[in-house]
Amino acid sequence: MNEMNRRHQSNRLSGQIRRSMNIKLRATKINCTTFFARNFGPVPYFDVDLQKTVDLRSYLQTDSRKPGVSVFMRLRNAEQFVETTVESIIDHVDELVMVHNGCTDRTPEIIESCRLRYPDRIRIFEYKPAVFVPGSIEHSQEPMGSPHSLVNYYNYALAKTTRKIAIKIDGDELYLDKPFKQLTDDVRSGKRSTPIGIFGINLWDENGEILVNARHPVLSGLDKGFFTVSPRTFFVHYRHYELFTCAFKRSAGIIFYHLKGMKKNRGIGNYCIQPGATTFSAAKVAGLTSPGLASWQEFSLQMGDSENLPHPASLGLRARQSP
Repeated sequence: MNEMNRRHQSNRLSGQIRRSMNIKLRATKINCTTFFARNFGPVPYFDVDLQKTVDLRSYLQTDSRKPGVSVFMRLRNAEQFVETTVESIIDHVDELVMVHNGCTDRTPEIIESCRLRYPDRIRIFEYKPAVFVPGSIEHSQEPMGSPHSLVNYYNYALAKTTRKIAIKIDGDELYLDKPFKQLTDDVRSGKRSTPIGIFGINLWDENGEILVNARHPVLSGLDKGFFTVSPRTFFVHYRHYELFTCAFKRSAGIIFYHLKGMKKNRGIGNYCIQPGATTFSAAKVAGLTSPGLASWQEFSLQMGDSENLPHPASLGLRARQSP
């Protein structure tokens, strides 16, 4: 019976990996936002610095931007891993724009210490208006051009970048040094064209062991990848969260580990998941709070790529012990 369960779990994990890695399955889902970007007129954007509504597209003109690669990060209570994220990418990018909002932890202090170490590459901004979180009723009803909209907050971070190529990175991701450097160098030089998507492995820890989220083992998302900034690349409103208008139909493969499931609160503090108050489905909430888990060894075996995927512990990650 145990052997049958093991095989069932292995087959299930293989299927989840294949589905996660199949970008074509997402093509129809992102066509709507691509259409939106191509056919929309002026994009309503509330510039919180100017305190007025303007056309976002004026901030996204490619010709007015410098060559190179910008990273933009939006941060709320990211103290646990944000420094790890910064150190994994900072040597390979031309600019890192960090925007924090509503933090009640040490995130602002930590990122300021990062800026002092890399003053020529890191720029920090605070987005001061209160922002409605993903999955909240308030978000679902808030116009994208409102200062309280998650969409406006994302577009604010993007608008602060100054380079021709950009990538959104979260404060709970650890990038693999060699593949990230190679990919960044390639897109900067034009050897690889944009847009190009990236994948990450969703890690979780339990009882002192680093595991993989078997429900969603591989993270891609609709906004994970390098893109050339233009008036057609921006965030738009969706009922549960934001959507990006750029379609990543090609992928550079796995180049980071996603650490949300290793956070003290599993990262769910930045979402609304309360019963009766969330717009998320029960399946979505379950995926955020209690996914099935697979060992790293099992995941590596199913990927068939263990040599290029170092064990997280070898990169300095440590699982928390159970209370």
